[in-house]
Amino acid sequence: MSSNYNQETLEGIYTLGRMFYYHGFSSEAEKVALGLLSLQEHSPNPKLLLGAINFEKGNYSLAANYFRTVSQLPDINNKSNSYSSLGKLGLLACFVALKDISRAESIAFEIEKKKESIGALQKDFLELYQDAIKRYLKSNK
Repeated sequence: MSSNYNQETLEGIYTLGRMFYYHGFSSEAEKVALGLLSLQEHSPNPKLLLGAINFEKGNYSLAANYFRTVSQLPDINNKSNSYSSLGKLGLLACFVALKDISRAESIAFEIEKKKESIGALQKDFLELYQDAIKRYLKSNK
């Protein structure tokens, strides 16, 4: 679907969704991310956010689907795509939560083998994952 919004507006909408998520308003963040996904179906940002939200909610298979989609993004100029790496990290977390350790290890080895990097601009996603994983660990004590 084509969007009538400029890129700056779309980035602002995404930032709003992330802020909702960081402050514990997962339901609102999910609505924003789903709306954004309908406007930007090929963008990795709403998929990564939806992956983190569903991971936190315990919907590991759905979260894995979002992360898998992002993890399959192609490399850019023979460099590892940081969005792809973030998708793989999310997928790895889902497989750990699903107790599918062999698949988690496979992804970890793939990341290490390619020496993938998350890139400076995507460190906020890493923080998002760390937050989701902390919440997961707290809820499973």
